Amino acid sequence: MLIHSIMAKKSPKKAYLKGYEDGLNEAWDDVMKLTTKGYTMSEFRIMANSRKATLHQKVEGKSREIESLTFEEPEAEEHGEIGELRKGGKYIIREARPERSLEMFSSLVRECGTGLGITRMHPGTLEKRFPAQGAELIWLTKAEGREESFPYLSPTNLVGILSSISKYLNERKGSPVLLEGIEYLITQNSFDATLRFMQKVNEYVTLSKGILLVPVNPSAMESKDYHLLAREMTGEF
Repeated sequence: MLIHSIMAKKSPKKAYLKGYEDGLNEAWDDVMKLTTKGYTMSEFRIMANSRKATLHQKVEGKSREIESLTFEEPEAEEHGEIGELRKGGKYIIREARPERSLEMFSSLVRECGTGLGITRMHPGTLEKRFPAQGAELIWLTKAEGREESFPYLSPTNLVGILSSISKYLNERKGSPVLLEGIEYLITQNSFDATLRFMQKVNEYVTLSKGILLVPVNPSAMESKDYHLLAREMTGEF
């Protein structure tokens, strides 16, 4: 199946990039801690070189930690897996432009015969590039002169967006939901308001055993905000 092949190809890259990101974050955390100690530049260089010299010890320690873990495969029947996506799962797709997430959504709609796409991209464009017959598409827009051929919602109407998602999932349990434009929602509301909104969305997805796809460009957000958002999700791709 297409979704499985997409996920299988991206998993090694995802694991590598996640480890790379964690390493960079830890390195910068160490730098920030050292800069608050009042060291001179010479002392700072000595401390930094000392930390660098012990990197292999940290890597060996992490290796032992991973080897001691036991990983259990989830039961497909219990969780209702589709490829590597689990029913009731909420997933961030890390990408600068919504390409892979739209392809995943289109594939899920073809499998399920249903789906809800709430998108900053014009639905007409989405339909042409990523056909998803059976999906209901809602345009996130504040533009004047909206087209009547597609339903639309203002990005500031978080209650309305949440209501549309909950209504759809109540009527079509197990359906995939695409929420494209999370950065747009943050700029039009606030991060805190959007995070609370996402927490509610996640509850509905869990209860209805749907699948939520949220494309996110991490570089377009504050690092701490991205990690708070990611912590609410089941996984990242």
